[in-house]
Order: sequence, then C-alpha cells, then structure tokens
Amino acid sequence: MVGLCCFLNATSPYTFVLSPNLLEAQKHIAALRLDKGKALVEAEKQANKMNMAVHLFDNYIDFYRVLCLQKKEDFDAAEKVKSMRIEAIKRIDNSNPYKLFAQAEIHLQNAFLKGMFEEYLGAAWDFKTCYSLLEQNQKAFPNFITNKKDIGVLKAILGTIPDSYHWIVGIAGMNADLNEGLALMKEYVEKADDKEILMERKNAQYFYALFNLNFLKNKAEAWKLADKYTADYKTNLMSVCIRAFAAKGTDNNEACVETLTQRPTGSDYISFPFLEMMHGSALLQRLDLNAAIHFKKFIASNKDKNDNKEAYQKLSWCAWLKNDTANYLLYRNIAVNISEKGERNQLASSGGKDRFPEKTLLKGRLLFDGGYYEQAEQIMLAKPIGTFKTDLEKVEYLYRMGRIYHEHNKLSKAIEYYELTVKTNFKGNEYLAANSCLQLGYIYQKLNFKQLAKTHFNKVFEYKNYDYKNYLQQQAKAALAKL
Repeated sequence: MVGLCCFLNATSPYTFVLSPNLLEAQKHIAALRLDKGKALVEAEKQANKMNMAVHLFDNYIDFYRVLCLQKKEDFDAAEKVKSMRIEAIKRIDNSNPYKLFAQAEIHLQNAFLKGMFEEYLGAAWDFKTCYSLLEQNQKAFPNFITNKKDIGVLKAILGTIPDSYHWIVGIAGMNADLNEGLALMKEYVEKADDKEILMERKNAQYFYALFNLNFLKNKAEAWKLADKYTADYKTNLMSVCIRAFAAKGTDNNEACVETLTQRPTGSDYISFPFLEMMHGSALLQRLDLNAAIHFKKFIASNKDKNDNKEAYQKLSWCAWLKNDTANYLLYRNIAVNISEKGERNQLASSGGKDRFPEKTLLKGRLLFDGGYYEQAEQIMLAKPIGTFKTDLEKVEYLYRMGRIYHEHNKLSKAIEYYELTVKTNFKGNEYLAANSCLQLGYIYQKLNFKQLAKTHFNKVFEYKNYDYKNYLQQQAKAALAKL
C-alpha cells in the first residue's frame, strides 16, 4: 500500500524546458530559417530525451513550412504526426503550465492550416479542443500569461467569423468576442518578456497589429505597431511578410516595396513564393511595369494553380498597360483556362473573358490600392463619366470616386458617390454596392451617427451575387460588434 501511494504521488520525469539548444532554435524558426532550427531541435532530442518541448518546436516548424509553401502534402504529413506529438506532451508533469498550453497551441496551429485548405469541420473541432485545454489551464494557472495570447486570438477570430460559417463558433463552444480578444492580446504583448517562447511573442505581436488593421480600421495605429514589431525584417522573413502586408494596408506602398526589396535571401531561409507576388503587386500599384518580373518568379516557384491565376491576370494587366495586346491575350487566356470561377463577377477594370480592361479604371484602381490617391483622382477626373461605354464601367467609376473622396476625407462627396453606386447597383456584380454600404457604415460611424452606421453595415448582408462576400460580411460583423 505504501508503495502504491508513492507511485501515485510521484512526479513525471518528462519536462518542458527552454534549453540552450531550443533558445537558439527558436531564433531561427521565428525568422524562417527552418533547417537550422530543425537541426538544433534534433540536437536537443539527443541531449535530453525527457524534454517534451521539442514536440511543440517540431510543430512550429511544420506550421511555418505549410504556411510558406502551401503544399497539401506537407500539411498531410504534419497531420499524421500531430497525435504522436500531443501524446508525448501529455507525459509532462501536471505542475507545468506548458503541458496543457503546448497541446492547445498544436491544435490552434492545425486549425489555421485546416482552414487554409478549407477543411472547416476539422478546424472547428481543433478550435474547440484548443479552447477547452486553455480553459483548464487558466483555472489551474491563472497567472500563466501565455494562455491569454491563444484565448485572445480565438475570441477575436471567431468573433468576426461570417454568418455562413457561424456553426464553427457553435462547435467551438466559446463566447467569441472581438473586443475581449483584442484586450487579451494587448495584455499579453505588453507583458510578455524573454521568458516567453519567442515564436509566441512574435506571433502575438503580428496578430495584434493585423487585427488593428483588418478589424479596427485604425491605419495609423496598425502601422505604428507593425513598424515596431517587425523592426527585424532585414533578418526575419516572417517579419518581412507581416510588415509588407501592413504597409500595403496602411497606404505605405513605398515602405512595402522597400521591405520586400531588402528582405533576407539565401539558402538558410525557406522558400516563400508569396513574397514575389506581394513584390509584384506593390510595384504594379505604382504603375511600375517591372512588376512582371516578380509575377513570373512567383509562377516559376509556386505549384498552386489557383494562385497562379492571379499572377497571370496581373501579367496581363502589365501587358495591357504597355499596349501589348498579344501578350495581354496570352496571359489572360492562361488565367481563364486555369479556372473560370468568378468570371461573371469581374470588374470593368479587370477585363474579362470577352473584353479588355478599361484603362482609366484599371490605372485608378491600381493607384488607389497603392495609396496614391491624388494620382488616382487626377486620372479618373480626366475622363468624364459620360465617356464610359457600359453600365459596368459607369458604376465602377462612381464607386472608385467614392473610395478616393473617402480616403481624402471629403466625406460629403464620398457619401454622394457611394449612394449613387448603391442606387445604380449592377446586378451582374453586387460587390461594388455591398462594399459601398460597408464604407458608408464606416463614415457614419466616424461621424457618430450610430443608427445610420448600423443600417448600412446590416445592408451588406442583403447582397448575394459577388466574390469576397464572406470577407465583406466579416468586416461588417466586426464593425457591428465594435458599435
């Protein structure tokens, strides 16, 4: 009996320790020098077979690899070893708060990857398991601040999920709330120190900056945060991606180009084809047709045909802006042959299967997307609306003028053009009207006309026939939650 009591009270020999090997490994993993990080994790496995932290680090490596390369076979390989890693981590002594947290983090990472490959049911169950583990850990270790990072991310993401995917929140079984999630993330990023795992600190900072950009629509604050948290971009490839994305979304296109131009290269870093797409897009948005080089590099290194469709479309725009009709048709036909999904929703500025892009609208669109608002306005005003040939061209002109005046803070003019866009609504593509309603909501929210803001945010859900519907509905939902 005494022997049995001793056995029941014994502590586990398995640990979770940030050893010198892992402290060095995390620097490489966070910067996307994955092979160097992997070598140090393998060294730790040999040096200390009881340190279960290696399994979480292995999962980080797989997570970043899939995120960068977006290969389904890499994801499938990671999914096969997920359960083994979790079972190994379960051996850690109950007195260690990383026991439950590490399991939760693996489920969270896998949920993101499943969402990326549209395995939404599996993602929902991973979210549910993650939240359950974090709740248990929070009760057992209320002062373990790292819990707040994952709980905050979960609450914020699920708090803005479109209605068509709201069943995921039901499966996850949690009280999702954008504002509460952001508050938890903010608390973590402000208090986390060098005792926290570097990847956790960096990812929390990235998330917090991007949530400020995507859902709070605070461009100044989002860029301030991104600039601070990605100051290491010349040696950290993940910081390059986040910084470039934030720069693009905060009207700092020149900073986006500079970031991508100065990004670290070499065999130490994992291949990240998406950065070539970002580089090409940033150049094209200032009408720099050297962008074509980067789209071609992206196509050469990327295996996802659907992503290549966008690159070929942008190559066609480069050709069209050079008055190169032959190459426009060549690239456009390749894009169409990859997939005709969404062709009915193409804008006049995009062109289509049987039509060329309207050049004034295309230039205005690209310059606007790059944050070059004055140039966009000059180009658009040089062509009166009466000179456009089709209804689709005219309604897009109204919409783009509304967007330009909005960003110039000429709100009365913006309201006028947005309302004309809604009134003229082109039934073949309701994106312009739906987004005009969203933007009107933002304007009225800024002017403190809350009921008008709510009315227009809710109108977003009335439109059905357009691409990016889930994205616009997610934005409207986040805005309503903020109100």
